[in-house]
Amino acid sequence: MRAAVAFAVTSWFTPVFAVGVHAFGASFALSLLIGLALAASVAALTASPLADLLRALRAAPALLALTAILAVAAVAQIAKISVYMADPSRTDCSFSTEPWRVQHSCMTAYAEAIRFARAGDTNIYDVSLYEPRFVGPLKVDSYHYPPVFLLLPAAVHALRADLFGMRAIWFVLQCVALAAAIFGLARWVGGRPGACAAAGGVFALATPQIVYSLQQGNVQSTAIPLAAIAFVLILRGRFAAGAPLLAYTAAAKIFPAALVLYLLGARRWRALAWVAGSGVLLVALTVAVVGTRPLRDFVQYEIPRISNGDAFPQAERADTTKVNLSVYGLTTRTRQLGATFLDRRRGLAIASGYGMLIIALAVLAGWKQRLDLADPLQRLRLVQLSIGLLALASFRSPFVGFYGFVAPVWLMSLLAAESQQSSAIIVSWIGIAVFGIGHLLVPAPGTPSTPLALAGSGLLFAIALAVSVAAVLRAMRTSPRTVVPAAPVMVSPA
Repeated sequence: MRAAVAFAVTSWFTPVFAVGVHAFGASFALSLLIGLALAASVAALTASPLADLLRALRAAPALLALTAILAVAAVAQIAKISVYMADPSRTDCSFSTEPWRVQHSCMTAYAEAIRFARAGDTNIYDVSLYEPRFVGPLKVDSYHYPPVFLLLPAAVHALRADLFGMRAIWFVLQCVALAAAIFGLARWVGGRPGACAAAGGVFALATPQIVYSLQQGNVQSTAIPLAAIAFVLILRGRFAAGAPLLAYTAAAKIFPAALVLYLLGARRWRALAWVAGSGVLLVALTVAVVGTRPLRDFVQYEIPRISNGDAFPQAERADTTKVNLSVYGLTTRTRQLGATFLDRRRGLAIASGYGMLIIALAVLAGWKQRLDLADPLQRLRLVQLSIGLLALASFRSPFVGFYGFVAPVWLMSLLAAESQQSSAIIVSWIGIAVFGIGHLLVPAPGTPSTPLALAGSGLLFAIALAVSVAAVLRAMRTSPRTVVPAAPVMVSPA
């Protein structure tokens, strides 16, 4: 078992690390050799604990065999897109050969934003700085995030200042963060639930949502796993490690603040103090790195544009509505299908109302929940709760792209991990695969939004929304009623 896990870990990470090494000018051959050495080092550290975890599935040979097949698929896909991430001229190795999917890179906005911020007195939220521009095969995206987010791109920029070098390093960071969260949290869950979560994690890494999101480079694919890790660390009392991570993701992407609201509802005052203090330090560091202009422009210029929808004109275009994985996107789909009363103003009002409901749900979840984290099943429920809240909060954005289904797909694999029957898990995986393929079949922007594409993509979003709500409500409802006061492994408002 250990040898098989070590081989899988090494195979998946070798092309990833090779991309990062190549960014510093090494040849492809040397990059692969160094990538192999780095990947083997990761395998040496992780293979034994992961193998020990997966031994809980020894009585389920069919599940283990399917996991091995999915591992091969995950390795093949990450290897393919790694070629494109290392060499932007190799568009044949893009996740898809559709022009829009080849050209689109969310990460271009981050690289350009930090460049503009470093250049001096510039409004980094001015769309005219970004569009319409191409760098090589990539279309430059617009920047919309709070200034605190720029701390991570600034660190990458310090290593490689050119866009493609930053893109390569960013890809490595995202792959490492996501894999560490998927399998690190599964190991923390432990027992059979943890083993099933790890097997489901292999399946998740093979899904089109996660593979393509890593090529896109959208930070949501990293903010979600980092926030989930931070949440668990905080609830285990490891504030110094968890609070800065949660503060950064909440300040950088806003929607992870749902987990801060959970802490508020749970009356975790010490944890909240750590998160707040970390947030203050992060803002101070942001001012030191990029100055005060981005903060001022975000408050005075960008927030009003986000509120009235002007920051995301693509949300109104007929060809992009079908790929908008947000509550507002659901209203624009309905409008295009004939419900003309759902105009922009009403759609934004519905999205705002939805946001208030998620705020209330997050606080209520913290207020009501009691999870005994000595039980692997209840540790799994906590991870499900965190991913569910993050998914629901992310859907409040006016526009959410393909990466928006990373959290729901991961969550579905975690929900399947609860089953005591391997056959039920396999059936659940088949359902997730159908969901993923259905999403993949939605035409990319630039193609007409047919009624079938609008209805089908809307149904997929409704499923993701329902699964996320159900996961949160079930975790709240099935919590034990008894609380062990002051125990560090309890999630309680005490």
